[in-house]
Amino acid sequence: MKQDKEKITAYFLQWLDTGGYSTVLMRYCRLSVKPFFKWLESKQIKDLNFLTDKHIADYHAFFKNRPNRIYKEQGLGVAHLNKTFIAIDKFLEFLHYYGIKTAPAPANYRILKPKKERTPQIEMLMNTSYKAIATEYAVWLDTLGYSKDVLRSCNYAVYYFFEWL
Repeated sequence: MKQDKEKITAYFLQWLDTGGYSTVLMRYCRLSVKPFFKWLESKQIKDLNFLTDKHIADYHAFFKNRPNRIYKEQGLGVAHLNKTFIAIDKFLEFLHYYGIKTAPAPANYRILKPKKERTPQIEMLMNTSYKAIATEYAVWLDTLGYSKDVLRSCNYAVYYFFEWL
């Protein structure tokens, strides 16, 4: 690239630090900018002044479809993709601050999981399940040699715990 990648990355991280961003975000930005530069080079983009909205959209599409290096049969997780997209948006903000006025505005591109996948499905226990768990617990305590008073107290505790649920 025309500009020195390491120098730009260092300025970017300094900009994030002075902006009060968390060290976690700074780390993610540092890790996300490297593959972005590598992708730009593979597309023969040697100068950040020529970066366009189409390049950013193409990178999002590329990264979204990139195979997972650890879990070969799976794609990248939604959280990882969104963190990377946030890092690229911060980089675009930095480019504007740095003086590259032709740089595209942050895309704010995010992937949302379907609501069904975001809401954990909790299977409610039936009263017979409560009784089975309480019985198992009482038998286990009995094998440990606890007195009848302790067993009764524990049974009440288990009963009230399940009532609280």
